Amino acid sequence: MKLQEIEVTECGMMESIIGNEPNADDAVITNMIMFPQLSSLKLSDLPNLRSFCSETCTSEGSLLKTIKVINCPKMKILPSAFQRKLEQQKADLSTSSQHHLLDGKVC
Repeated sequence: MKLQEIEVTECGMMESIIGNEPNADDAVITNMIMFPQLSSLKLSDLPNLRSFCSETCTSEGSLLKTIKVINCPKMKILPSAFQRKLEQQKADLSTSSQHHLLDGKVC
């Protein structure tokens, strides 16, 4: 519950960060917020990674500030809060690059 950073790199066999093994308490886990203190997630060079966790896990309310997913070509399932943050970072980077281009042309 207090985990703040996750970094997983260079593991060719890994398919999921959090496994999907059935459990008697699945109903409880489904409604639990995963990693409420998480602020940084970095996944890189994981060629077989397909998901972070099952579609039922949630990370709503997390403090996520930075997310990097690099060279994970099979990644399909990312919790919605993580996906939104990743898209926001891409948009911010695009906007920042456009401002730099504009500034360069004006000067």
